Amino acid sequence: MKIIHKTLKFGLPTLLLLIMGCETTELNITSDPNFLNPTQADADLFLNAIQVDFADFIQGFANDGAELTRIDYMSGRNYENAYAPGEFFGRWQNAYQGILEDIRLMNILATDAEQYNHIAIGQVIQSYVLTTLVDFFGDIPYSEALKGSENLNPKLDAGADVYAAALQLLDDAIANFGRGSGANPQNDFFYGGDYDNWVKAANSLKMKIYMTTRLVDTGALNNFNTIVSGGNYINEVSEDFQFRWGTNEVQPDTRHPWYANSYTSTGGNRYTSNWLMNTMLNSAGGKDPRMAYYFYRQVEVTPGFGAPPNEETLECGLQNPPSHYTGQVFCSVTDGYWGRDHGNDNG
Repeated sequence: MKIIHKTLKFGLPTLLLLIMGCETTELNITSDPNFLNPTQADADLFLNAIQVDFADFIQGFANDGAELTRIDYMSGRNYENAYAPGEFFGRWQNAYQGILEDIRLMNILATDAEQYNHIAIGQVIQSYVLTTLVDFFGDIPYSEALKGSENLNPKLDAGADVYAAALQLLDDAIANFGRGSGANPQNDFFYGGDYDNWVKAANSLKMKIYMTTRLVDTGALNNFNTIVSGGNYINEVSEDFQFRWGTNEVQPDTRHPWYANSYTSTGGNRYTSNWLMNTMLNSAGGKDPRMAYYFYRQVEVTPGFGAPPNEETLECGLQNPPSHYTGQVFCSVTDGYWGRDHGNDNG
């Protein structure tokens, strides 16, 4: 059998014809068609993302503090293993690349549309983010931040200056809440559109700043008492500055991330602090009634603590407490409250 190879030869006219036939193809695409571009931006969508990212931001810092105080379980045998500078990268990224940058971009749209309630909510959240960063890290970038490629190494501003800027943001927010708005936010995950409560939250954050700065600001105490005498701050449970997660499971999953991650076919991915559960179980006034709402017991007793020991399910149930655990809970809590000890990184 013969295999015949045929070679096609193109002359210059044919080649030019092929090149000219590509004129309808757009090769100068500067915007990725897979992502939204600024012309498709919407203030409501920005505010949705800002609120969700803010909830994650506060929860992240709260979780760090809770682990250090044993309210939450800390994995890692010592603090050096559990925490490193890189651990805080996500906090900085969430704050600057996420929340603060989205607020900056949202304000451009909201200002043009006179959506002052959007702007005011962003100012309250921005103030909270800035003061939280100062509380954790001290001096932080602010005046030169969010400049993009114009300034890739913004200077650090003194914490006192950032606090002053945060106070001004809250004053501006209160003023904007009183201006009326061209259109209200589509979703308010904190107060459901009750802007009187947003003003109370802003005043409460001002009180927090005054309490923090009272030792270096001679007028802080008077400013604090002025808000107290006015009564326009959070003083009822219904006014709490609380993000409200949803109950929808898919498209999208609006439940609390910890709930969504723990109630799955693969089981839970977080352990609870034995110290906290033991403290609440054996409080001076008896078992803390909140335990029924905080913790869900899957068993009545745990291996080695009411049930036969089992090194596969609870290895430490076969071990004696270390000498320095005198008087402290070790391995598990009674009555089926099954968590982890502080710094236990097994499993």
